[in-house]
Amino acid sequence: MPKVVRRALVGYVQGSHDMLDAIPNKHCLLRTYLGRMPPKKDKMSLRNYPLDLAMMESLDLDVQYIADSMGAAFAIMHWGAGINGDDVEFVLGTRLQSQTADLVREREVGLFLLDFGQCDAVDLTDEPSTVYQAFKGAMMTGDNQLFIPNLVQRPDLSSSFKEGYVRAGGNILKQRHMDQVFDVEAFLAEYEEYAQDFL
Repeated sequence: MPKVVRRALVGYVQGSHDMLDAIPNKHCLLRTYLGRMPPKKDKMSLRNYPLDLAMMESLDLDVQYIADSMGAAFAIMHWGAGINGDDVEFVLGTRLQSQTADLVREREVGLFLLDFGQCDAVDLTDEPSTVYQAFKGAMMTGDNQLFIPNLVQRPDLSSSFKEGYVRAGGNILKQRHMDQVFDVEAFLAEYEEYAQDFL
């Protein structure tokens, strides 16, 4: 994130402004936790700063849009890439809009999906029940529940997540001629029922 955003974040969380000059904090990613929060760490760092739902709302971030985008990303991983999405991370970060030296300060902030190291391939030629189990199991494990909106605490965000998932997943399945085999809404109904046991 640009220094102006890092400075504002340090001020917001009442951190020391010396943090801005620490080399590790020059690379700032904000983890967008719409679900449960991880335990607090003793030492604050901007490298992978946990931006919880309350903070995002107080900063007037469009959490409905973020939830929708996360849902779409999970659908793309599941039905487009055929991976379970285990332990992926969603972060706000920047990328250069241009490689020219004059524009190095102009950065586009966006939601990025990272860390596919724990993801497993899922064979989409398997029976739907097998595929659904692989996907919903991964959505409930690792850190995914930090990012995925809580069904009980924030049904509005869960609804936005679902809308993004259904829209993207439905389009992918239709394009791949798999919409007669898999039903994204049926899968999400199974996921929601499965998730209730963990909430």
